[in-house]
Amino acid sequence: MNFVRIGGHITNPLPVLAHLQTDGSFWVKQKKGRCAAWLEKANQSATLKQKWDLNVANSTQSEWMSIEHGILFALENNEECMAIENDNLGVVSALIGCRWLSNEWEKYCFQRIHKLAKQSVWTGIRWIPRELNKADQILR
Repeated sequence: MNFVRIGGHITNPLPVLAHLQTDGSFWVKQKKGRCAAWLEKANQSATLKQKWDLNVANSTQSEWMSIEHGILFALENNEECMAIENDNLGVVSALIGCRWLSNEWEKYCFQRIHKLAKQSVWTGIRWIPRELNKADQILR
């Protein structure tokens, strides 16, 4: 699957992009969410990892928040051209416009993520299988 642009000042990606993988999780018994980002800098000088505790109601909200936090993390680390990968097909489909947003919370996150992506030079996203998502390893 190719990356689909979700924001940025230019329409086509640069030849060198930061590689960002994000993931979210939710523990029902603890009512606790977490998300993580795995960022390989565009110049390949470093791989950065980060995780955050979340106040969310379910795992889908954790996935939405992982993408938002991931973009912020990339921008804070001076990466303005990024290729995002996430293993939640529903969230990725919604962000690229292939799925109707089912509730106000998703619409709110959609708007926040696209607003962040617009601050970049180029941001694209695609779905990957969970076993390829390195951010999943951070949450374990």
